[in-house]
Amino acid sequence: GTPVMTAFPTIPAAGWGLTGNAISPGNFLGTTNTQNLVFKLNSVYSGEIDQTNNNTFLGYNVGLGIGSYNSAFGTGALQNNYSGNNNVCVGYRTLYTSYSGGLNTAVGYDAMNAAINPYLCVGIGSESLKNADTGSTAVGDSSLYWNGGDYNTAVGKNSLRGYNIIGREGGYYNTAIGYKSGCDSSRNYTNTFGYNATATMDSETVIAGVHFNMVANGSPT
Repeated sequence: GTPVMTAFPTIPAAGWGLTGNAISPGNFLGTTNTQNLVFKLNSVYSGEIDQTNNNTFLGYNVGLGIGSYNSAFGTGALQNNYSGNNNVCVGYRTLYTSYSGGLNTAVGYDAMNAAINPYLCVGIGSESLKNADTGSTAVGDSSLYWNGGDYNTAVGKNSLRGYNIIGREGGYYNTAIGYKSGCDSSRNYTNTFGYNATATMDSETVIAGVHFNMVANGSPT
């Protein structure tokens, strides 16, 4: 007689499907051991969750998994880090050049992009604090862009932008608030407030175009 063909049950394929998966409670994408979870795109390192050094990276060609307590999100963010710790980077090529800088926060396209070893800096805004050094804070597009001096505070687009000229890269201990405030200055210990307010000497305060020079005892002249 005609042989009877027995229908065998379909055995589901093992592994994670490439076209989506129906999951159940308890399913997850990850590891079951202590090995770090690494992501790649076209075989290029593109992220890692590192429980050994407490780093979290995500983005194409994102930062090296070296250093500790770093978080980097975005293409090329923290890419050249070797030994820097405690950095937070969000955006395309943020802290891209930093080799050993630490305790920095960079948020925005190219924020702190060219800073070599910045420390204790905050750059928020596109290309802010591009050449950061130590202890400076910049909020706004291109704020403290060329200025590589220390302990500056700039709030507003192009504030304390500085020069791309050897010897005039930027001053120290300055505060600028407003669009282009302190933009063309390389002075020290200045305070400028308002659109395009610019100090013409060290230890000067400029408010809405009015200049006050502070003498040694702190009194205005």
